[in-house]
Amino acid sequence: MKKSVACGVVTFNPTKDILPKIEEYSCLFDYVYIYDNTIKVFSSVLANKISKYENVSLYSNGNNDGLAKAYNYFLNHTKHKYDFLCTLDQDSKFSKIDIQNMFSLLSIDKLNDVAVVGPTVIYNQVSSSKKISNRKILENKRYLISSGSFINLKIIRQNPNIKFDENYFIDRVDTDFCTNCLKNGYRICEYKDSFLFQTLGEATKNGSQHSYIRHYYMFRNRFYFNKKYYTGMKMCLLTSLQSLKQIFRIVKFENNKFKKIMQIIYGYRDYKAGNMRKGRY
Repeated sequence: MKKSVACGVVTFNPTKDILPKIEEYSCLFDYVYIYDNTIKVFSSVLANKISKYENVSLYSNGNNDGLAKAYNYFLNHTKHKYDFLCTLDQDSKFSKIDIQNMFSLLSIDKLNDVAVVGPTVIYNQVSSSKKISNRKILENKRYLISSGSFINLKIIRQNPNIKFDENYFIDRVDTDFCTNCLKNGYRICEYKDSFLFQTLGEATKNGSQHSYIRHYYMFRNRFYFNKKYYTGMKMCLLTSLQSLKQIFRIVKFENNKFKKIMQIIYGYRDYKAGNMRKGRY
């Protein structure tokens, strides 16, 4: 049975390159919602071109509200109208055939206990020849990245406590949402017959690196997430090991070491002070 599926795309300083994607999404999905996080007036040229699509709407308030708030906006506008919501960012490469493969999966009516299902993600590769061989199975996961994930809106309607935590701005937004779903008894599944290509960090000769802003959120949000879902020694040990690993990687492999170390110090101070959402950096 065919399911109704909406798409939510988060944009940030988009260029004209976003237009072919929006056009394709408008042909594939029942409706496309765009939440723009650009800190200025959204380009009138792009807005005019987007407005020609009857099933596409654009929200832009001149602020960068982060990912969690944008995703909740999508949930609030879709949960009573559609069966599934697909969340995407502007940089992901999600082909027509891979989206259609996801649609085929959604139509089988055996996903009642699956809160989130998404494609296999392939990082930092452009060529589709790098795809792993198809196995056409679902695999249970602890979490999936938000881009390309299909959220079961029936479950959202039945459980109003399942939503994105807006204390996050970026980083762990998807992990927290999926963990919340698991805690409520639902499954998170990866589909092996659909693929999404995603860039992770910034490619350098020393491998992929994160910006100092990303390191701030990674460090700060780790403390918040671990305290939210773990207790006692497990929380302390996990947080310590993860934090030391991040510091070691910065010192050993990354550029701009001093600036990044300072940012994780700011991140920890902000966590202790209860300063969440958009950080200072």
